[in-house]
Amino acid sequence: MYLYLGRFYFAQRQYANAAEHLRKSVSKRPDASGLAITNNAHLLLFQCDSALGNYYQAIQHYQRYKYYNDSMFNVAQARQISELQIQYETEKKDQSLQLQQQQIFLREKDVLLLKRQGLLQASRLRQVELEQQQNLLDAQRKDQDIELKEKTSPSLRRTRSCNRVSWKGSTHAQRLIRRRGFAAGHHRAPDQRLSPQTTA
Repeated sequence: MYLYLGRFYFAQRQYANAAEHLRKSVSKRPDASGLAITNNAHLLLFQCDSALGNYYQAIQHYQRYKYYNDSMFNVAQARQISELQIQYETEKKDQSLQLQQQQIFLREKDVLLLKRQGLLQASRLRQVELEQQQNLLDAQRKDQDIELKEKTSPSLRRTRSCNRVSWKGSTHAQRLIRRRGFAAGHHRAPDQRLSPQTTA
């Protein structure tokens, strides 16, 4: 409030009244939030004392103005540095979190890939086992077929030899029958030729 009154009287060129109200505004030690008010008040007091010819006091107010101005600058700079530091830490944490998430994602992807490879290998092993079992069964069947052929081949040979013998025997018998029939017919022919003479 005193600062606004000091500005009003300063604008009206009532430098004494302005200086009186401005001194009241800087009577207390300012805190961080009141640095700007105190700084502006010392600058106006410098101008008022200069206009009134109080050069020594004007210089003191100017020095205080510079001090508070530097303090404000340092506070602003410190605040900016603090904000930048906070921003840097936040970005660093975010990057670290993103990196961790990427690493987790890559690990999960590797685990999933290993699981798939394991399932694929297990499937291939199972297929190989089945093929081996099938090959073993095929080999056993071939062995059984060979054994069965070896067992049955002598009987087949015997059956074939018996059939050949019986066929040969029947053929020989047929030949004998034919021969006998031919011979009987040959002997009967003269008897038939003689029979008319005998009847005559």
